[in-house]
Amino acid sequence: MAQPVSKCIICEDILRNYLAKYCRRCGNIMARVETHGKAEVAACVQALRKAWDKDSECFRCYYSGIRLVEDNYKDPRYITFDRLIMEKDADLVITASIIKDMKSDMSSDEFKTIINQLAKHFEDGTAVDETIFKIKYWR
Repeated sequence: MAQPVSKCIICEDILRNYLAKYCRRCGNIMARVETHGKAEVAACVQALRKAWDKDSECFRCYYSGIRLVEDNYKDPRYITFDRLIMEKDADLVITASIIKDMKSDMSSDEFKTIINQLAKHFEDGTAVDETIFKIKYWR
């Protein structure tokens, strides 16, 4: 009797072990968070599902859409988890480590506002509104 075909609960790749939940790729990522409790694991699974690009077979950054790197933590595109706002139960998203470092202690909206104003400044010299640096979660 043939064993049932099981799929990874994140990317839906066929599993070698029908009792497993994750493929090797997703399992390696989830191994970094599995000790944080069931609620956190569920949030990570949901974030990874949303970030998975089935057509390209890769995870994509929430903020930039770039293809993320899963196997080299020194790469600026290395896959990381980030909170949309800096509160414990806030939604998680997947992003590149360089973007997470830039976002640091900002909410998603604060980060986007600052990035947009900086882009305008670089493009045509538009003055940056200094009040945008009143960041709620800044340490």
